[in-house]
Amino acid sequence: MVELQEALLHQGEDILRLSNEMYTQQKEIAELRKQLARLESRIASADANADFRTQEQETPPPHY
Repeated sequence: MVELQEALLHQGEDILRLSNEMYTQQKEIAELRKQLARLESRIASADANADFRTQEQETPPPHY
């Protein structure tokens, strides 16, 4: 009976430790998602403002 009580106590501690770790990871994932959204927004903005030219529109380098 004592062994079962000890095992239950250890399982409770393990569950609490895992729960805390999950909470920490969820906060980190949420922050990473925010950062990703900001980066995606910056990339989209940079793409919209970029002046892409076709090869025909490019001026040739000076050595030509």
